[in-house]
This record gives sequence, structure tokens and C-alpha cells, in this order.
Amino acid sequence: MSNIIKAIIPLIDENISLDYITDPTFVGCYTEDINRPYLDDHIFLMYEWDDNKSTKIFYKIKSLKSFYGYKIMYINGKSYIIYTFTSNPLINRVKTGAVILRDVNKLRILRFWQFTDDWVTNNIMRGTIICDPSLDTVPEEDYLYEDDEDD
Repeated sequence: MSNIIKAIIPLIDENISLDYITDPTFVGCYTEDINRPYLDDHIFLMYEWDDNKSTKIFYKIKSLKSFYGYKIMYINGKSYIIYTFTSNPLINRVKTGAVILRDVNKLRILRFWQFTDDWVTNNIMRGTIICDPSLDTVPEEDYLYEDDEDD
């Protein structure tokens, strides 16, 4: 997980917590979706889709204020659910790779990570995030071709 993503995840919603990304079906957080480029001002959380395991996280995520929608995608023949969240001005600044954080935002990030990540603890305490602004992109969806012609 990139350092920018480590700073962005806690800023997605005030009620998001570490258990959202320690869920066994969690795959990653992304700042862009190559499959839906029109959602350029959104953040994406990707989970493996499993009918037996995905219901609990599904309802937790849908209850977040910043929740925008979801889409089930097939990538390399496997099903995933991509949750979409509206971004905010602070996340947009963090995505540039350089931002100075106010104390309230530092505390929010540190509480989320529960002081378990050295990069977060060392850099967020200083209040400045300077890191590579490369964007993390949702993998490309499988192209599903259906042949409707009779043989």
C-alpha cells in the first residue's frame, strides 16, 4: 500500500476504521478507476466478492456518509466489488503528494492506524505529507464478450 493511500483511507469518512481494511476480503484502495474515468473525484475500496463473507462489510460501507455507490467487476476471471466514495478537498490535496495537515486531521489518521504503521506515525506527527503522488488505479475489468448469434 502506498504512503499516500495510508493517509487517504482515514480521510474517506469520519466513521471508517482499521477493520474496514483488515477485513479478509479487502484488496486495496485506489484513487482512480481506469474502467470509469468519469469518476475522477472519487476514492475506491476494492474487496473480493464472496456471497458468504461480503454481506457484513457491504452494509458497513453503505452506512458511511461518503458512500457513493458500488460495482461488481470481474478481473482475471474473479469477482470483486468496488465501493466508490466521494472525495473531499483534503483528500484532493493529499493526492498531490504534498500537504500540511491540521492537528485534527493528524489525529484522525493516527487514530485510524492505531500507531501500527511507522511511516504514518513518523510523518503524520510532523504534520507534513511529502511522497510520490503516483496514482493507484483499480485494475482493468475483464472484457466479457457475449456471442448472441446462433451457431
